[in-house]
Amino acid sequence: MTFSAASSRAAIRRRQCDGHIFPRRSNPDSMDLYFQGLAWLNKGQTPDNVTQAQSFFNRALAADPKNVDALVGSARADVVAGAAPFVTDPMAAFAAAEAKLTRASSSVPDHPGGHMMLGLVDILTKRAAEGIAECEHALKLIEISPAPMPLSDTVRSISVAPKKRRLTLRRPCGSVRVIQWLTAG
Repeated sequence: MTFSAASSRAAIRRRQCDGHIFPRRSNPDSMDLYFQGLAWLNKGQTPDNVTQAQSFFNRALAADPKNVDALVGSARADVVAGAAPFVTDPMAAFAAAEAKLTRASSSVPDHPGGHMMLGLVDILTKRAAEGIAECEHALKLIEISPAPMPLSDTVRSISVAPKKRRLTLRRPCGSVRVIQWLTAG
């Protein structure tokens, strides 16, 4: 790809992201901290990575309390911590995540990532029917969204076998341990 082709593609993406599709945040530093938190979460599910991610999400919320993405990211870190073997009280982590996600959905009711994470919390706390409904709602929000959503692959990777009422995956992922835990209980 030539430099001019790459720069014109970048210009098209910038134009698509301006205005009503992705509204500008009041504090760009908050979004930078949010993305750093996501980077730490994506490094792996170790205690240090989750702690670092939570720290960045909390700093993003301190910089801009209206940043719903940072609130959902903080809840995601709580969910990861609750599902990991290194946490002594996973139910407390899930309760913290659920409180954050409820707060996020009250301020932005159509946030697909918030509904997807709330569905995951419901599933992990053995409320599978509610969790499946939340994940399906997140899918509907992604389908009607005018912009591509990074969570669509994550949400679409979870499906439910209609007669078995058991969580299955359409493609392999790292959460097989969680799936086994769900189906055993």
